[in-house]
Amino acid sequence: MGRANSVLVLGAGIQGISVALALRRRGYHVRVIDQMPALMLRTSLRSEGKIHLGFVYANDSSFQTSALMLRAALHFAPLFDDWLEMPVDWRRMSSAPFVYLIARDSMLAPDALYAHYHRLQDFLNEMIAGGEAANYLGNSLRDKKLWQPAARVKTNLFSPNAIAECFETAEVALERTRFRALLRTRLAAFPEITIHYATRVETIERAANGFHVRGTRADGTRWHDDAEIVINCLWDGRLALDAQLGLRPQRAFVMRLKYRVLGELPATLRALPSLTMVLGRYGDVVRYQNAPTYFSWYPACLRGWSQTLTPPSEWDAVCAGNPPPEIADAVARETMTAFEKIIPAIGATRVKSVDGGIIYAWGESDINDFDSELHKRYEIGFTHHDGYYSVDTGKFTTAPLLAQQLVRHLDG
Repeated sequence: MGRANSVLVLGAGIQGISVALALRRRGYHVRVIDQMPALMLRTSLRSEGKIHLGFVYANDSSFQTSALMLRAALHFAPLFDDWLEMPVDWRRMSSAPFVYLIARDSMLAPDALYAHYHRLQDFLNEMIAGGEAANYLGNSLRDKKLWQPAARVKTNLFSPNAIAECFETAEVALERTRFRALLRTRLAAFPEITIHYATRVETIERAANGFHVRGTRADGTRWHDDAEIVINCLWDGRLALDAQLGLRPQRAFVMRLKYRVLGELPATLRALPSLTMVLGRYGDVVRYQNAPTYFSWYPACLRGWSQTLTPPSEWDAVCAGNPPPEIADAVARETMTAFEKIIPAIGATRVKSVDGGIIYAWGESDINDFDSELHKRYEIGFTHHDGYYSVDTGKFTTAPLLAQQLVRHLDG
């Protein structure tokens, strides 16, 4: 096969779709394989969707994680605007901006956090002075503050017994239901990209002119495909497929099963900002204009920990939106109870659904360990082996930037 027909992308999550769009923009024809019935239906849909500006990675003293997140965040919208060949209405899909709450028992004291955030602002200013774009989901950060002390009307919402200080930020999350709908519409207009849904990848092996990939469709029939280039953008299945080609992680890693709760806020909190509590095993609230509010309280929502190449099979139902009812009820109850201690009025929230997704990262201890590698998310990207690429997305934020870097490497 020639260049125009030989690229096979495995996975239609945020990373696989980003890679497919980037390839198509550079003149490739692409085939995408995914086990779900539509794009972005697993972890890409069920995480908080934050487009990180670097605030939550203050415990990485090297600053490399925050620098990467900020740079990736400023590439996110421009890359998709280019790939989709249209200006996207990002503000319509963005959450309320985040207020950060500094817990009284935070792993880092307020002074240490503020020192990191001042450094983040300085880095943004240096990037802009160096000619880099300042487009953050349709908002220009040129001559803007990334953060500032929160207004009193907002600070009065929170219990002073739990919260030491709080500050407003420019950071937002992306509402994935609308984003998915936009991607679905635009992909239908690009004949260079063909997506095969309800198609599970099971085996891969090297062939004379590339790779031979096999699997099973949802109806039980078998399928196979040959390609000169294979780009593995799977999430929970990536490492197991890599291993079939003799490629195994050279350091400790962990897959965590993390639940989310979606609900409808009480009328008294309809203007609540999005919230992230730092720094430790806390949680997030993400409020959207016309979509359910996202809740995640880490101690309640972390329900699985695996260091095997293939995560436990019982996680699959959770990631497909069908968690065990008794666990879903417990997650919702414990999550809302925890947030009620911080925001008393939040107890009247009406829970609408509970599900979860898998988080993959380097490391072997949890985030309450000051030295955990989970605080350092900059050693991500792709590896390549004679036409086979394996992509460690790292975060939703970094997917477009990694796709751009991969395609540039592919072009040589």
